[in-house]
Amino acid sequence: MQAILSQPSGNPLWRIRRNARWEAAVALLCLPIAATVILLVRDTYTRAMALWLALICLSSLYYLYQKRQVLGQLQPTAGALRQQLEQQVGSLRRLVQVYYRATMLSLFGSFGIGFVMQVLKFGHTAHGAKLALMIGVLAVAYAFLVWLGYRALRDFTRWYLQRLYGQHLDRLEGYLRDLQDSE
Repeated sequence: MQAILSQPSGNPLWRIRRNARWEAAVALLCLPIAATVILLVRDTYTRAMALWLALICLSSLYYLYQKRQVLGQLQPTAGALRQQLEQQVGSLRRLVQVYYRATMLSLFGSFGIGFVMQVLKFGHTAHGAKLALMIGVLAVAYAFLVWLGYRALRDFTRWYLQRLYGQHLDRLEGYLRDLQDSE
């Protein structure tokens, strides 16, 4: 087991670390773009979405820092390797679940910003019953779009997380089963 975990490019831990670095690089690239949009663009909706993107990137970087901490503790050592690996794989699984939930919640934030901005825009042009009707129609349209977006994002996010992290965690759990069988 120690030999497997100490191999550089073929082992699941190395691949999880590589994927986390890749995601951090993308978040770090998006931050200056979002900051530039916030500073230079005058459209309120665009600025709000850029601010939302910056918050998502910062949250992602914090999440990836937490993942790095867990991965840093996953070093092959003598002794209770199986117990250590079980704890760390469990921690990584929980982090991936947090990632999934945060991604799904970000969808509601994104659509929520769009909904509020559109309601504010309607408020400048309509009043009374006409405004209420417009907001009602908008709410139904947004509810449908959120439902469609949620279904699509749910499936994509599950595939993406399985590809980036899940398959490697599955391999680590397979190693754990092999260790248990050999004891």
